[in-house]
Amino acid sequence: MSVDPVTAAWLKAPYNSVSDDDATVAGIWGALATVSEAVSALADRAPAVTEAARQMAFLSQPCAPDRILVPGLRADLLGKLIDATTDRGGMTAARCLVIGVEEQIDVETTILTALRKIA
Repeated sequence: MSVDPVTAAWLKAPYNSVSDDDATVAGIWGALATVSEAVSALADRAPAVTEAARQMAFLSQPCAPDRILVPGLRADLLGKLIDATTDRGGMTAARCLVIGVEEQIDVETTILTALRKIA
């Protein structure tokens, strides 16, 4: 069985990647701008490009980190946008990007590390 060279290179690659950037953010932050990388199971380019654009739309705005306790074991929320509320710091409902999860198996709760936009 033979495979064309493009498909062969794709099969041999440890991963595929897409990227997105924002000239306005790069202009403001310059060398201090950060690079965000996310690993996912997306195999096709079109959904990966859509995901990169979604993350750029969120991360190109000023954000603050927050830790949020939620009921249940919720590792499935990693990388997702959620609506969260808390009584700390006057934060009411806010759209947050979950960037870390710590499942507390013994008490069946999860501590989410999330970025929330600063309005």
